[in-house]
Amino acid sequence: METALRPTTPPPLNQAFAYHLLKVAQENFSRRPGELDPLERTRAEEQARQSLRIESLVLESSEAREVVVSPARVEQAFSAVRGRYADRAEMEADLDRNDLDAEALRVALYRELRFAAILDRVGTRHGDISPVDLEIHYQLNRERFVRPETRTVRHILVTVNPDFPENGHGVAEARLRDIAGQIHTDPDRFAALAQQHSECPSALHGGLIGTIPRGKLYTALDEVLFALPEGGLSDVVESELGLHLLRCDKIHPAAELGFAEVAPRLREQMQERLRRQHQRAWIRQLLAAAQGGPHG
Repeated sequence: METALRPTTPPPLNQAFAYHLLKVAQENFSRRPGELDPLERTRAEEQARQSLRIESLVLESSEAREVVVSPARVEQAFSAVRGRYADRAEMEADLDRNDLDAEALRVALYRELRFAAILDRVGTRHGDISPVDLEIHYQLNRERFVRPETRTVRHILVTVNPDFPENGHGVAEARLRDIAGQIHTDPDRFAALAQQHSECPSALHGGLIGTIPRGKLYTALDEVLFALPEGGLSDVVESELGLHLLRCDKIHPAAELGFAEVAPRLREQMQERLRRQHQRAWIRQLLAAAQGGPHG
C-alpha cells in the first residue's frame, strides 16, 4: 500500500475553490476564469462551488479512510502540469493570475487524485454483469450491433494554384481527364499513374487511401465514393484540397455483428455504465446525508 501524503495544513478554502473554478472554466468555456464574461463567470462559480462541495464530502467519507495517494503520484501530476509551460516562472505567473501557487496546486492535485481513487473503490462494489444480462441486452438491441458499409478507395490528387498558369483550375482538370482516359483504357495502370501524378502522400502506395466508412472524407468526395460501383472510376471531383479522381476498389457491405464478436466490448461498456451509476447513487447519498435527508 502506498504511503499517504497528507498536507500539514488544509488548503485555504479560497484556493481550493480557485482550482475548481479554473477547471470548470477551462473544461466548459476553454478559457481562464478572468477571461469569462459576467454570465459565464456566474455559471462557472456555481459549478465550482458544487464540485468543491462534492469533492469535500467524498474526501470526508468513511470510504476515504483507507485510500491513500503517494507523494510520487502527486509529483507526477504536478510535473504534467508543469510540462504545459515553457518554464517554472511562466507556470507560477499563470497560477498567480488564478489565485493559486505551486503548493496550493500540489494540494489540489492530491485531493483530486484521492477523490478519483475513492470513486474507483466505490465503483468496484457494483458486481459483474451476468452472461444472461449481457445476451439479453444484445438481443434487445441487435439493430445497434452492425458493422457499417465500408469501401476501399484510391485517388489521384492534383492541386490548384491560380497564381501559376500551369497550376490553374482548367489545366489541372485537363490533366486529370487525360489521366482518367488512360485508366479507362487500362484500369491496371491506376496505381502507377497515381505514383506518377498524384500530389497526395498516398501516391507512394498507388493512391491507396484505405478502407473507410461514410463520413471520413470531404463531403464531396464521400458522396461520390459511396455512389460508385465496385471498380468504378469517378469523374473529376473538387474538394478543399484540389481536384481528384476516385476509384472504388472494393465494397464491403454492412453486416450484423454476432454476439461472440461484440460480447467483450459490450461487457466493458455495461460494467462501466453500472460502475458510474453506483458512484452517482453513492454521491447522492452523501449529499442527502449532508442535508439531513434520507440516505436511500
